[in-house]
Amino acid sequence: MIYCVSDLHGELDKFQQMLEQIRFSEEDHLYILGDVIDRGAKGVDILRIIMAAPNMTMLLGNHEQMCLGTLGPHNEFGARDLWRMNGGMSTYRELLYRRARQERNAVLHFLARLPDHLDLEVRGRRFHLVHGYPGDSRDARIWGRVEPDSKSPFADATCIVGHTPTVFLTDRHDEDFSIWHGDGILDIDCGCGNMKAVHRRLACLRLDDMAEFYVGGTGHAVPADTRTAPEAPGQALFHQFRSQAERRASGGSDFIEISYCKLPQGTPLREIVSVDAVEKWNNDSLYISGDDTDLFYRHYGGLITGGVYCNGNRGPMDFYGINFYSGDQARELAGRLKKEKPPSYQVLCDWLQAGAQSLGFYVLGV
Repeated sequence: MIYCVSDLHGELDKFQQMLEQIRFSEEDHLYILGDVIDRGAKGVDILRIIMAAPNMTMLLGNHEQMCLGTLGPHNEFGARDLWRMNGGMSTYRELLYRRARQERNAVLHFLARLPDHLDLEVRGRRFHLVHGYPGDSRDARIWGRVEPDSKSPFADATCIVGHTPTVFLTDRHDEDFSIWHGDGILDIDCGCGNMKAVHRRLACLRLDDMAEFYVGGTGHAVPADTRTAPEAPGQALFHQFRSQAERRASGGSDFIEISYCKLPQGTPLREIVSVDAVEKWNNDSLYISGDDTDLFYRHYGGLITGGVYCNGNRGPMDFYGINFYSGDQARELAGRLKKEKPPSYQVLCDWLQAGAQSLGFYVLGV
């Protein structure tokens, strides 16, 4: 039997449940239409399963492309920031800090060789498999999206795509997401990786008879006002530790640190942002868990900006380097926080007030 899944986004448990449900065997073949990694925590583990399986074939998705653009041999300008904003931090940390170099290189080599589309025939029926959109360009095939009125460009082939969660095509937010059937196009991305969507499911399509299989969801409709839990304004986004031993026990070095700049007034800017001048792991710092990086950036990325990097340039927060903000910037930030009230803003406001006499503050990346 020939099967297709797409957009697993690190949800290993759903992937394993699906393999059990379809009774996947050595005689079967599974095509994965990209976006195995990011958002969920187990994307690299899923990749390793696929890499070891002779009867699994994977296509390149936009998330794998962002990974290659950041960690691959041909680094692309802006790829790291784009990847970070699209849930790539879990994969970045896993490959860079938790996997041996040999294993990381093997994963990147595997991703670099993935095709961006495949054509096959199953029991006399032709299929065109692609992650994004059945277009003429590589960008379209990886990044493009189908629309409700999209049509297959192939008169003799059915297109199977992922990338676009089907709820955006059906507008059925209050029921479990299902495969979308368009004009010669089927979208099988049913929302894996969107951890707050209670109706997300992993879908699998059997091409021999077009049977559909699902894992996840609720099994029933949920009232709109209870679909997702809101982010509580007082949730523990910021952490403080009484000692560095306590920090190490709570997550090692997998933290963003917000620390006071304790250098004397009049210190030249080039010295303030030099690597040698910055002291990390202070007991009076605020810490953001690496697992909360996406949440922090979503709520604070537009507020904490204009910092000075170690090369003297200014820009948005760099979660992998040094960012310095002056005392004037700290006071301006405090005012904006009180006005916009992002999650846990009062903790940061109080911390800024406590360090009002310092030269400024740093955001130090993981």
